[in-house]
Amino acid sequence: MQARRENLSIPLLNPKVRPWTRVEEKLLGTDTDRNIARRLGRTYCAVQTRRELLSILPLSENRRVWLQHELALLGTKPDAEVAKLLGRSISSVRSKRQDTAFARPEGGKLWTQRELKLLGTKSDPAIAHLLGRSGAAVKAKRRALGIRRASI
Repeated sequence: MQARRENLSIPLLNPKVRPWTRVEEKLLGTDTDRNIARRLGRTYCAVQTRRELLSILPLSENRRVWLQHELALLGTKPDAEVAKLLGRSISSVRSKRQDTAFARPEGGKLWTQRELKLLGTKSDPAIAHLLGRSGAAVKAKRRALGIRRASI
């Protein structure tokens, strides 16, 4: 019945039951289903159903978003120390470090503040040579921190 009304350009009976826009779908999973439902004027069930249909994972009410200054600490100190500083679990820190290319491929070599300050000041290969790291490691760290590459 709803599809037929849409095809005939007849308004829907329930204003909360309407087609999803791309903008609305992009919000799914960025906040809790309840908050998104309130923002969009949709029911909780509608938001949850659409999110699941699109295979988007829910945002847990107790899951904190990683902030830029928190990401900057990843790989600079041991995971346990970073976890304590940020009030997060060690497994959360370890998982985020691995997911964001902060894995320690050079035998566990941590990034120092001096090394981090060099990122983006010269080309990635030049910085890699200076630091004795791979170009891929320098590029991954620079990108993960949102630092633009140096204009040559």
